[in-house]
Amino acid sequence: MKRIVALFVLTLVISTMVGYDTNRMAEVSAAQNFFEATVISVNSDSLLVEPAEGTTERNISNQLQAGTLNTSEENSLLYLSKVAIGDKIKIGYLDGIIESSPAEITKVFQILLKEPAQNLQWAKIPMVMIDGKMYYDTGKESNLITKCGVMDGEIASTVDGTQIPTKDNQSNFGAGYQYKYSSDHTIEINMNDKWCVFEYRSGDGSQIKFGDKWYNVADLSEETIKWMHWHSSLTEQEQRSVNYIPSDLLNLMGLAKSNDAAQTETNNVA
Repeated sequence: MKRIVALFVLTLVISTMVGYDTNRMAEVSAAQNFFEATVISVNSDSLLVEPAEGTTERNISNQLQAGTLNTSEENSLLYLSKVAIGDKIKIGYLDGIIESSPAEITKVFQILLKEPAQNLQWAKIPMVMIDGKMYYDTGKESNLITKCGVMDGEIASTVDGTQIPTKDNQSNFGAGYQYKYSSDHTIEINMNDKWCVFEYRSGDGSQIKFGDKWYNVADLSEETIKWMHWHSSLTEQEQRSVNYIPSDLLNLMGLAKSNDAAQTETNNVA
């Protein structure tokens, strides 16, 4: 009799656990969301994208910042090294959207390339011109807790989000925001109670990754950019066998020497 009771209890416990796991799996599955978008800017740990017309995400915001820290290597386009401004992509994420400026999705688990950009100069990156220089949104917030009361300036005018500012204190994301100069060619703009970091970049602000660092596309030759895309398509073992780095990339890396001596540096960054 005791054995029958014990077996009944065990069966009840297992049934309860299976039911719990089934419900939990259903909840996780229900929390998955997918949408198509166009890449606006590429940063080291996030993408700024424009959701496609007709998507739920587009109804929430026409610009979304997709954090990629939780995205696995095989689903992150080789850690974003192959993403270009203007690419059509499909993003999978969990949970909801944080309504900030821009709106954010933090639990991205998949990024798929749908259609490569035909024009790498396509640009709708949030940017501002100050003192004749163009500063681009990094998608990051300042890690400084407090700011002194004296600001260095204020964004006085704005152009459409599809355009590029043409005069000082003009942006393509709005006016009335105050800013302060920071270090390392950056400024910090006070937007919706957040200090958003913008950095000076040459050209249209496009960046490309090599190793664990990002480089401005405008500072590289067309041949070097093609070489970097080719290099990123190789396996890690194949990358380690490459003993050549284009000279302009070497200069940006601070390794201005002959390519015959570049083998060690290549292995270190690959």
